[in-house]
Amino acid sequence: MKYKNPSIIEALCEFTFAPETPWDSTIFGRFYEQVKNDFPQRDEGEVVTASLTLNLQPAHNPAAPQLTRSPRMAFSCEGRTRLIQVSERLLSVHVLAPYPGWDEQFRKMILNAMGVYRRVTGISEVAQIVLRYLDRFDFEDPSFRLGDWLNCDGGLFARELAEQSLMAYQIRHPLSDGEHFAMTAVSGTIENNLVACNVTLDTQIIRAQPIEMDAASTPLDSMHSRIIHAFERSITEKMRERLGPILQKHGDEK
Repeated sequence: MKYKNPSIIEALCEFTFAPETPWDSTIFGRFYEQVKNDFPQRDEGEVVTASLTLNLQPAHNPAAPQLTRSPRMAFSCEGRTRLIQVSERLLSVHVLAPYPGWDEQFRKMILNAMGVYRRVTGISEVAQIVLRYLDRFDFEDPSFRLGDWLNCDGGLFARELAEQSLMAYQIRHPLSDGEHFAMTAVSGTIENNLVACNVTLDTQIIRAQPIEMDAASTPLDSMHSRIIHAFERSITEKMRERLGPILQKHGDEK
């Protein structure tokens, strides 16, 4: 279902490549040369990864975490509503509100970024794909209750949440074909004059299975369809009316 008042604040697709795949710092410049017409802005940064070794013996204090730093570059368009990030053996594509639609722009952005990454690195296989959508809903009514807006029927959300206004809740379960589903829902009060409460849904499909980059479009479409299905299951008819459904062909829902 497509909506007049979409709730998506960010959608992203992340590709992780195997540790043994080749990498060198010239990839940043070569990648930029191929995307600079659409993503002229460059920002440098770094990715910090922490690893901790645990010693279960009582006499030993936990070891200090070992930090690993690797360079990252972000390529964006004006306003930073469209963004590609590249770091060592990782590629991610982001779109911020207003969401441009799956078939209209986001899918094309993902496939184009994959093609550029393959050309400049020579890498042909992806180790893991994550497709993730973040939705946010703001409410002015201080008497907000979750059951009016989220489908607390015991499917995705537990029935006991229906009468509550505050929540931190996560669902995770495996799907077929090496995929996993995860949804995190958080609601809380906001101290200002415009919004009394908000709800954020973080929905992810993780495909932790190697796949050739040339064949990635089919699983991406399947992952996207599953996210749509989960979102539609998670909201009530009252929420659907608030979003303002637009009737159109299947596959253009988000």
